[in-house]
Order: sequence, then C-alpha cells, then structure tokens
Amino acid sequence: MKTIHNGVNTFLWFERWHNGILLKDYWPTLFSDCADPWITIRHFHQLLNNPESLFLSIPAESLSALIDINPECSHNQDDILSWALEKSGNFSVKSFYKFLIDGGLRSPLYSNFWKIRCPSKVTLFCWLAGEEKILTLTNLFKKGFNFQNSTNTCVLCHNASENLQHLFLDCAFTNRIWAFFLQVLDSNSLPQSIPSLWSKWITNLNPQLRILLDLISRAVTWNIWIQRNTRIFQFNALPHFSIIFKVANVLLSWFSTAADRHQHSLNEASQKIKRSLNFLSARESDPACDPAHDLAQE
Repeated sequence: MKTIHNGVNTFLWFERWHNGILLKDYWPTLFSDCADPWITIRHFHQLLNNPESLFLSIPAESLSALIDINPECSHNQDDILSWALEKSGNFSVKSFYKFLIDGGLRSPLYSNFWKIRCPSKVTLFCWLAGEEKILTLTNLFKKGFNFQNSTNTCVLCHNASENLQHLFLDCAFTNRIWAFFLQVLDSNSLPQSIPSLWSKWITNLNPQLRILLDLISRAVTWNIWIQRNTRIFQFNALPHFSIIFKVANVLLSWFSTAADRHQHSLNEASQKIKRSLNFLSARESDPACDPAHDLAQE
C-alpha cells in the first residue's frame, strides 16, 4: 500500500493506495471511460475543478465517490510505500513468510492443531481430512477415476457410498470404534462432520478432555484409513475389535510423549482404556459372545 503525500509517483487506477484495493477493479466502468488510464493522483487532483474533462461520457455527478476519496496533494514529501502485513507498515520476513504459507489467512485450527504431539504424517492426514481433500472413493469418482468394474461402495460396511462423512463417522464399522472409546470416557457425543471435528467439536469440549479426545480422534481417523486401504489393496479385512486394539496401542504410545501438564489426565485415561481392552479381549474370546454361536444355538 501507499501513503499519499504529493501524489506525483502514484497512479490513480493501478496502485493500492485506497484501502488496499485497485480502483480499476473497484470502478471498472469509470476506468474504462477514463481518457488517461495512467493518470497520477497528483494530475487527477489538479483536474478536480473540471473532472468530467478526463472522462469520455460519464457525467460529473457520477464522479462524486471518486472525488471524495481523492487525498490532499499539497505536501512536498514523496508518497511512501507501506507494508500492509505489518501494523507498523514496515516490511518483515516473518509476515511475508506467514503470507506465503497460508495466504496471509490464519486457519482457526492453527493455534492448537499442529502443537499436538503425534506423528506428523497423522497430523497432516487429519488436516487434509478436515479440508475434505483425501481421496475417498467418491472423490476419486468425481475426479474421473472410474476404474473398470469398480464402485464407490464403502469397503468397511458395504452399505453406502464411501465419502468423507460416511467413512469416518456414519459407517457402522467406524461407529463401533468410536463408541468404544467414547464409552470409556463417559461421552456420547460424536462430531457432526469431519471438517467440524477440530474446528468446533474439540474446541467446545471441557478443556480437560480436549487433548485426550483430540488424540483419540486422530488415532481413530488414521487407523480407519489404514484399514480401508488394507481391504482395498491387500484384501485383508480385520474385525472392528482388532482396529480398537490398534487404536489403543497407538494412543498409549502417544500418551507417553505428551506434555507433562497433560500426563495426569492421560494416565487416568490409559488405565480406563486398558481395563476396557481386557474386558473386550475376554468378551471376544468367549464363543458365547459370537453372533455365529448364537445363531447355531437357535
């Protein structure tokens, strides 16, 4: 941006001297009708008594808005460039770096999402899931990857199309995994969607539960994706309780690396998860708990 003093070296239409916008884009009709598109602010200021002489067909009464924003050009000082990304107006590498990596717009997830201690590949995957960028079967079909004899049916439940919402939340297979960990924590609320999981659901939780449910969400999401890929590419289908054990093992390893201030609450959660796993292990090894066994008895 520019701070205008004498207006000699600043073009009226082609520089962002007014609220960071280009006037040629803001008033395209005026710009296209201007006889001198490269006029400077100083020159335009000199024509304020007869501004219609600069325009081919637009009457003077239609130029009032443009005239109102025209700055005073009585100063002898040259116009000064200022850096819009810093309040001081001075350039800094830090502000430019921030602009390059995220367009200057800080995501609401940024302050906490990347600070959680878990593998970077998991965090990156969850970020992409939250942005709805991962290649579910539905997304692949939208991109034109219609493989021969393939469908977009979910490989975990075979009951619906595999999109982001279904795969990570609505699928019956996935729901069992979520239910186990939420029940352990005496919680019964699932996020409404994956994009809102970290932006709304986690942030609205009790602060003592945020770190725990954040790690659980990442572990569940990551392991669901791994199992989904295993079924597609290796034709190996594990039951839901095997995925629960995988999620639990991942969580226990992550808990040990968490910040000291979180260790107390995570240790309590570890004990609850271990007790629930012991119960689940005993239940799954009991033939009486097998649905096939129940059908045989009938």
